Amino acid sequence: MNQINLQQAGGFPLETDTLDFMQTAYTALQAIAALGGDNYILSGCVTNGNTVGDGYLVINNEVLPFKGGLLQTNIVVREDKQTRPFENGQVKEVFFTRYASFGTGTNAIPWTGLSRLKNLAAFKDLPTQISSAIDLDGADTLATSKAVKTLNDKINSQLPSGAIVIWSGAINVIPVGWALCDGQNGTPDLRDRFVLGAGSNYYVGQVGGEEKHALTIQEMPRHNFTTRFQLNIVDSSNYTSTLSYPGEGDRNEWREIGSNFLGNDVPHNNMPPYLAFAYIMKL
Repeated sequence: MNQINLQQAGGFPLETDTLDFMQTAYTALQAIAALGGDNYILSGCVTNGNTVGDGYLVINNEVLPFKGGLLQTNIVVREDKQTRPFENGQVKEVFFTRYASFGTGTNAIPWTGLSRLKNLAAFKDLPTQISSAIDLDGADTLATSKAVKTLNDKINSQLPSGAIVIWSGAINVIPVGWALCDGQNGTPDLRDRFVLGAGSNYYVGQVGGEEKHALTIQEMPRHNFTTRFQLNIVDSSNYTSTLSYPGEGDRNEWREIGSNFLGNDVPHNNMPPYLAFAYIMKL
């Protein structure tokens, strides 16, 4: 940075060009403001309810004091001017005070668009080295994009295309490189289905089963119905008959005896206790 040697004997020539040199010298400090971007909160500007306190901002790489007040949507840069009389009798503008505050205007900046610059002390524990290796466990080494790609490729090689896993997340947020098993994108449709291990009785891709089942006659347990009734003795030989008339000899007649119908033929639930998750497949 440029300097002025003021401490010299003989009477220093303090003229306007000297002051202009000084002003130009410290203006170079504005370049430091570019470290945080174009527009951000440098310090202060703390929100308390619906008001914001004073502080300092950087607007278009210019450090400006901020005059707080009632929280509003936008801020603007203002400039107050002060005049002074010159030796020739003229009054001219000489002091220009620039600051930012809430307001409206053509060059207004949204308050929510200002980020807050973090204290540099927060970065003192950041990694100090970089590496493309994927087998390091030190906290002082930052992995390069090459290391990240190498690790991803290694993981992907362990899960071949077509691998199906259970996904406990939302079905509309599927990981990259995977697809919901809904019959699309080359996936099997596993919605509302259990998965059965294929073997000698079931081949890969076989579909079967039913959510509800109605029993058939063949599937019912073996059973019979017993009906108890009384037979009357109608002659002297103690011969019994299902139906006889006195004086006419023996006579048999047969009738069917049944019971009332029971049951409604309603299919019953055919599923074990379950917890539903989605299946996703590696593409």
